[in-house]
Amino acid sequence: MSDIYNINTCILIDAINYYTSLGYKPISVPMLVESSINALTTPKGVECKKHLDLEYVGSAEQSFLQMIKNRELENGKYFAITPCQRGDLPDESHLEIFLKLELICIGEDCSERVVKEALQFFKKYGDFNIVNTNIGFDIENPRGVEVGSYGVREFFGVKYTYGTGVALPRISYALK
Repeated sequence: MSDIYNINTCILIDAINYYTSLGYKPISVPMLVESSINALTTPKGVECKKHLDLEYVGSAEQSFLQMIKNRELENGKYFAITPCQRGDLPDESHLEIFLKLELICIGEDCSERVVKEALQFFKKYGDFNIVNTNIGFDIENPRGVEVGSYGVREFFGVKYTYGTGVALPRISYALK
């Protein structure tokens, strides 16, 4: 089996250390949220996997939103690591389940700073660039493999910037 499906613990630990050094606070978050929370960021037509009366997150962004709704998260910079369950059609680069370190900056638009910080992290491993999208920014390698998405949203009266710190094994796929 190819190592592109391995969870590279060294890269994950490097990401934890890097983002912590930039002032992001690691926090525990739920990996199961209310369906109304998932519906805020899940594309139309995509069904989330259920567990009892909750749903698995597709990203810790949804975990953060559940905490914001519950008034458990204040303004600041955070990161969390969650398994992510997605309704994407599986192929070599899209898995139904993966691991992701997600960044959030609550209370201000820090999208340019967050995407530049993430780009510096990815550049330690290879050639990556920022690409503008219709909802923010992506970071891609020269072959067009996206390793992170970044943008600004507002829900529950709270403005926040979200972004990928690192997704595993996606980074391994991008580096192959």
